Amino acid sequence: MAVLLIGLAWVLWPSPRLDPPAPAAEAEPVWVPELAESTLKVPIRFDLQPVIAALEGAVPRSMGDLDRRIPLEDNDRTDVAYEVRRAPFRASLIQDRAMITSVLSYRARAWYDPPILPEIRGTCGTEAEPLRAVVSASARISLSSDWRLRSEGRVDHVGPLAEGDRDRCRLTDLNIDVTDRVMDAAREALEGHLPEIEAALGRIDLRSRFEGWWRALASPIELTDETWLVIGPVGVHRGPTRGLGDVLIAEIGLSARPRVVFGDRPHFEAPPLPELGSPLEVEGLRIRATGRADYGAASERLTEILAGRTVEQPEGTLTLERVEALGIGGGRVALDVYFGGAARGHIFLVGTPAIDPATNEIHVPDLSFDVDTRSLLIQGYTWIAREEILEFFRERARWPVDHLADFAGTQLERGLNHRLTDDVRLEGGVESVALLGVYPRIDALFVQAEARATASLVIGESDPPS
Repeated sequence: MAVLLIGLAWVLWPSPRLDPPAPAAEAEPVWVPELAESTLKVPIRFDLQPVIAALEGAVPRSMGDLDRRIPLEDNDRTDVAYEVRRAPFRASLIQDRAMITSVLSYRARAWYDPPILPEIRGTCGTEAEPLRAVVSASARISLSSDWRLRSEGRVDHVGPLAEGDRDRCRLTDLNIDVTDRVMDAAREALEGHLPEIEAALGRIDLRSRFEGWWRALASPIELTDETWLVIGPVGVHRGPTRGLGDVLIAEIGLSARPRVVFGDRPHFEAPPLPELGSPLEVEGLRIRATGRADYGAASERLTEILAGRTVEQPEGTLTLERVEALGIGGGRVALDVYFGGAARGHIFLVGTPAIDPATNEIHVPDLSFDVDTRSLLIQGYTWIAREEILEFFRERARWPVDHLADFAGTQLERGLNHRLTDDVRLEGGVESVALLGVYPRIDALFVQAEARATASLVIGESDPPS
């Protein structure tokens, strides 16, 4: 009879509800999102025609005089005279070298004063077609730290245009070949004007041109309402130079700390354009974005996942009703778990949230009972305070945030294909987006994502066809 009465009492007067106090809020650590330094390519194009024009003006179109007799150094009885005319220079680029060529036409005379006989004269190229020669020079072009184009010029070849005797000046009657003498004179004349090539390249104003692009990159790019892409340029580095036809392309590596900013249009002031640093391998952009996830949305998702689930223990079964997530400071969150069944009420579980990279979900792998909750449980509900209960929630209390990665990828793709000015366009693409971590604050969860992307500045070209 006594046992029956105890059973009826258990049914009619259930145990009091478990109602522990919420965990005390802790001091919040100062969290400044880490920004990865990235690089993007800035290919700068230069037309070599102004350089060729400067060289054309510096190097005479003709040299020598058929009436000016020049004694031969190794034969004091022989004098020669020559006249050389050149065609316009032609330029092309092979990798980082500017190749400059011109076709020469030349004529020569010679005078020989034998010991007894009268003076003997001879000519070549004066009556028939002029003799021809080709001259070629090259200059290796690079970019210096002071934003100047530097060149190392040399004359590579001066010689007859055709093989054989067609373009050689042999005076058979005098047994004299003055071809090499004329070629040496043409070489010396061109070598004397190589500094004009270097000076013409050095006068190209790169710094002021790049400063405009530098400022344009500092301007925030609007992705959506209250969402901005900030490139954040911080440095520039020399890269290789290469040729394309008669256009020289100098690759500049631009260092930046790109990020996505939410809210009002951010203010970013680019530092003064620095000197060009040492060459740096361009690996692409790593763009950090921090998204906000409200606790209310997390609570709804957790309740949707866990409500109605049961946790069975030998002492009884708990039926989950709802789960609320809240920030408690100190880099931790609390899960307020409501349940009915063999016991009624709610308990607080606390832990440090993390991103599961395999599923792009937030979970709390170190969940444990809050201090006040554990103190309450050991007074009569020790069967709830078991490790199996914690393992249940560690495995199942997780909610997806992959939509943040999808959003970041889609919007960044737009931002990386954007016209900055009338003649400068940012062009690139997103390769991947990964969620790096979750940073809980008392008011919300902040999820940091990183997009791997490639980007370059396209200068002076029209928009690609849509």
